Amino acid sequence: MTSCKTKEDGTNKPSEGEKVSLPIKSLEDDQENFKTIAFNLLTNSSVYAVAQLVSSSGCGRKLLWFVVLVVGVLGCSYEVYRFLSLYFQYPVVITLEVQNTWKLNFPAVTVCNLNRNFTNFLSIEFGNCFTFNGKYGIDAGPLQTPYIGPNSGLELTLNLKSPDYSPITASVGARVVINKADSQPNPEDHGINISPGFETSVALKQTSIHRLPHPYRDKCRSYEKQSLDYSKDQEDCIRKCMQKVNLHRCGCVDPFLPVTNSSKLCDLKIKPQVRYLNEYSKLFR
Repeated sequence: MTSCKTKEDGTNKPSEGEKVSLPIKSLEDDQENFKTIAFNLLTNSSVYAVAQLVSSSGCGRKLLWFVVLVVGVLGCSYEVYRFLSLYFQYPVVITLEVQNTWKLNFPAVTVCNLNRNFTNFLSIEFGNCFTFNGKYGIDAGPLQTPYIGPNSGLELTLNLKSPDYSPITASVGARVVINKADSQPNPEDHGINISPGFETSVALKQTSIHRLPHPYRDKCRSYEKQSLDYSKDQEDCIRKCMQKVNLHRCGCVDPFLPVTNSSKLCDLKIKPQVRYLNEYSKLFR
């Protein structure tokens, strides 16, 4: 028999040998409430397979809905993986837009006499050339024109001096190259030949293409924003890269490509240098 001492305030204090019981019933009630809440949430889940899996009574029906749930999760995971793979490929959508502007930049026009009779721009194949509206080191922007039509363009009258041509010259006329004002003309790869004694008209339409840089699949480079090597366009960059390879491998540069004043020109009379130039030029074709 356990004895308790009574305090003056009327409360009973258990003795040293008396055991104190914990509120086990309250813990069981909390667990039961948690199970009830979880069951209600799962049975009312917006995922239909989960709701049926919890509310089904038979093992066969539970197994069926479990298989349906697993297949659905795997299918969803596959679609997520496929769309993420497509996203990280950085696909592009080509859009065409026609813009009407009040003014357009007038292009640079380079004329090379096939008799090598002009000055200002040097081409090994066509000799000295003359460029109109070129922007070589000029701070001012290129000329602009707000008009269209044959009467608002550039008109040139060329005196080609046909009698002064050498008998070994392949043709008589001029080479005309039209390019952006801030880029270097490339008469070897671009341009048209015009014959003396005729009037030649050239109609132009400006098309602007904006390509996306890395990490998109084209991995294009903006030469206007990243002009660390002073390349104005892709062709200029390729030609300068060719000259760097020639200078590194041969110790000289190709005289038929744009060169700097400090570069040593290869001697075309030396067969090993000519052979090396031909071999390395094939790397860029």
